[in-house]
Amino acid sequence: MKEKAEGDQLAGEANSAEFTDAFTGEQNECEKEKETSDQFIRGLTQTINQLELELSARKNEILKLQEENRHLKKVRFGFKKVKKSNSTVKFFTGLPTLGVFLWVVSLIRDKVKKCSMALSVEDHTLIVLMKLKLGLMNKDIAFRYGCIESMISKVFRKWLPGLSMALRNLIV
Repeated sequence: MKEKAEGDQLAGEANSAEFTDAFTGEQNECEKEKETSDQFIRGLTQTINQLELELSARKNEILKLQEENRHLKKVRFGFKKVKKSNSTVKFFTGLPTLGVFLWVVSLIRDKVKKCSMALSVEDHTLIVLMKLKLGLMNKDIAFRYGCIESMISKVFRKWLPGLSMALRNLIV
């Protein structure tokens, strides 16, 4: 019986050793997995931090562009600025009132196509009348409107004949 007890004890110790080895192996695997997970989480955290910095930079860039856009809308020359008073309309176009200017626009509106989607029909008409009345160069008008010289030239070349046809009964 003593031998059996010693055998059971040896078997128990062997089972205990196997269990300890298995437990230690699983514990090592868990630690490796935890380290891998921790590395992955650190990588994700670093990526999130970089993306947050980039997002912040883009938000600042958007704010600057919005401010620049607001400024450009205020500074830009055009019909919206000229229409504020009859004296301004008369100075730039030679026409006595805003009402007369709008009447001329209504006569030409359907006779000529717009050359630029960025410019209104009123701006197209204003460009032609300013060039005729003030003798401004294309570069000056282009600078005022924030566009290229060739656009002003194109507006003048296409709209002058249309304006002439629309107003020919008034020309003496």
